[in-house]
Amino acid sequence: MDNELYETQTNWSTSNASYPAPFDQPFYIIMNLAVGGAFGGDPEPDTVFPGEMQVNYVKVYDFVTTNSVSN
Repeated sequence: MDNELYETQTNWSTSNASYPAPFDQPFYIIMNLAVGGAFGGDPEPDTVFPGEMQVNYVKVYDFVTTNSVSN
């Protein structure tokens, strides 16, 4: 974010499924201004609505493995 790498995942585990689940199926990007809940808590009385999210761009990479054989 803001020209800074946020996170890279190179290994993970999934309960009740083999690697690379769940990343072996299509995924979709969801960007929203969800308000409330356990993570951020409920809005304060002085919270300004409506909120705004400005996105300049989203970059997505597709990792493709190659199998090469050297002689």
